[in-house]
Amino acid sequence: MSQPLAWARWSDIPGSIRKAVIISGLFVLLNVLLSPNTGMLIARVAVGLLILFGFVKRHRLAWQWGRLLPVLMLIGAFMNINQPLDAWIDFMVFSALAVALTIALTRPGSITYFRLICPACQRKSKKADDLLFRRARCIKCRNVW
Repeated sequence: MSQPLAWARWSDIPGSIRKAVIISGLFVLLNVLLSPNTGMLIARVAVGLLILFGFVKRHRLAWQWGRLLPVLMLIGAFMNINQPLDAWIDFMVFSALAVALTIALTRPGSITYFRLICPACQRKSKKADDLLFRRARCIKCRNVW
């Protein structure tokens, strides 16, 4: 089993991941400021902080959820679209942040940072080998690392 990863120093983190950390922090902050429901607020902030710390700890699961969660949030926000104008403005802000986060997490620097390149064949692989994405599996050569 591999050794747990240490906290990354801010200067060692690629620019795309720095942007992802800042955008995730903005997601958490906006959830605190804009959420009227306290119960849901605690859950959203907790998940947001887990993803945020996962980015710094280089957890692949945080990378995966960092790409998926904004899309799910946008779908949920779009389903509640019969709201006043200020809710539309909130939706647009969250949409812009979601797009920016997705772009930041698909940059080559983030793929390298989260160790998503197969050491055997050098192919990018976004496939998890286990439930918590502690190991990745290459789609081409089936190598697990």
